[in-house]
Amino acid sequence: TSGDFDVNNFIMSKAALKFPGIGVLSEESPDQFNPEEFQKILIVDPIDGTRWYKDGGEIWSINLALVENNEIRSAVIFQPDLSVITFTEKGLGAFCQKGGKVTQIRTNPESDLSKVKVGIGTIFTEANSQDEISKLAQQLFIQSRGLNIMESSGCELAFIARGVSISAYIHPYAKPWDKAAGMLIIDEAGGVATGWPGKNALFENGVLAASTLALYDKISELVT
Repeated sequence: TSGDFDVNNFIMSKAALKFPGIGVLSEESPDQFNPEEFQKILIVDPIDGTRWYKDGGEIWSINLALVENNEIRSAVIFQPDLSVITFTEKGLGAFCQKGGKVTQIRTNPESDLSKVKVGIGTIFTEANSQDEISKLAQQLFIQSRGLNIMESSGCELAFIARGVSISAYIHPYAKPWDKAAGMLIIDEAGGVATGWPGKNALFENGVLAASTLALYDKISELVT
């Protein structure tokens, strides 16, 4: 949408002024990007959940992650329609600003898969990815309290970090801009978030996240 490009252009212009020479990897300009060429990288999703945004819904976010030497150092997930900002800096914990108040956040401590809901994501327009996620979803549906499909990785990862609604998330095809910010926020909130098993955590597709290590291990067994 035009909104995606407007937000992207705004962020790109601000990044160029504040961080001269930084590499910017954005959903709207990912072509021929080589992360090895930059010491610092800003990973951007201008609008994560474009369908929600386009239809006038509230479940969409702006995701920003600052990477230095292949390590995520800080992250922000901004949900404009909800006036919620979830953010972190590595080693300092995770926080949420809502209603003008900033509070430290922690993931849900529940580790029993049968007592929690799991978010799932995929590329719903592609038959192969639909087939793969349907097989994973079947097992998760049986063993969990239920499944959620929000189609905004940023929102879903932020909800896990805040202990809201879902306690785990899988998306075999999540791009760096979908997942990078949420991965650090979940880690700093006490959960576990990685790339898809067997793939580079940042620059290859896929994310697996959970509110506890035990829950992560259980879901990892199911998807590998």
